[in-house]
Amino acid sequence: MNCIPTSPSIGVKLLSRFYCFRQQFLIRTSFSL
Repeated sequence: MNCIPTSPSIGVKLLSRFYCFRQQFLIRTSFSL
């Protein structure tokens, strides 16, 4: 998933940034298990 959104909307930027961070966090926790 792309961490840097190309959409000019600030709401979409924040949402995609949060989603990308959450995905990375879930992947990291699943690896540590």
